[in-house]
Amino acid sequence: MSFIYVLPQIVKMMNVNYVCILNLMSIVICLVVILVFSAKNVNQLRRRKRMKIVKFDKIRKIHKKMVVAGAGKAGKTFFSVAHPYRTLFLSTELNQANLAIDAAVQIGRCKAENISTVDVTSLGILEEALEWAGKNLSEFDILVIDNLTGVEEMITDKISDADKKDTFKFYRILGQSMRKIIQAISAIPCHQVVIVHTKEQSNENSQQMLRLNLGGNIAKNELRKSFNLIGYMKKERLKNELLRKIVFEDSSLTLNFIGGHPNLAHKETADLTAIFNKIDGRK
Repeated sequence: MSFIYVLPQIVKMMNVNYVCILNLMSIVICLVVILVFSAKNVNQLRRRKRMKIVKFDKIRKIHKKMVVAGAGKAGKTFFSVAHPYRTLFLSTELNQANLAIDAAVQIGRCKAENISTVDVTSLGILEEALEWAGKNLSEFDILVIDNLTGVEEMITDKISDADKKDTFKFYRILGQSMRKIIQAISAIPCHQVVIVHTKEQSNENSQQMLRLNLGGNIAKNELRKSFNLIGYMKKERLKNELLRKIVFEDSSLTLNFIGGHPNLAHKETADLTAIFNKIDGRK
């Protein structure tokens, strides 16, 4: 404050115009402000040069990665092949799966030449098939894994009896092995349908609940992290017609599901082509 009172005295002693001094100070302040903002703009320009901007129309389409869960003979395998897309079909139960594939071909829901099957009788064959798929993406449109519950059974068979006696160790080994396989499947950049068996349970309110039939929570959590759609196959009888529906889950895991995608209803007809078209905004 004392500077404000002293300044006029200094101006008089120097015989300088007070207005000129104020104008000069204003100019200096403006220059300082300009320099500060210029420095910020330079830093922003440097960041923009490092940042790669991609136009929206050039961004690769997000692949649809779907888990379809349900009881045996619910129609999961038929759903996974009854479409016009080229399919790489890896099955732990190929003899049974062939019946559903044949039925889909006979009624014209798919073409036999569009389906390539692999009989997954061991974890080694599964690993080889996934490696081949990752290197030959042009050979198929959709990768189908039928089924993940069968893969878990193969892992269980390889765990030693001593480790099986220790429940905590058993589920840790099982969960970690399943997580690696799920990650390997999800890492392949293509559309995917992974089939899982379910089991029914009742909660404390006697509500019917569907659970993925996988041991422990590691594999279940990894599925929900790696896949963008999880649906449950349900049969519904309408008059004399048997309909199959896909019910998409929410975090509650009860039958009060919400849609798995903004374009999907909470319950959709079990038609993979129609579901994919809805997700893409096509009717």
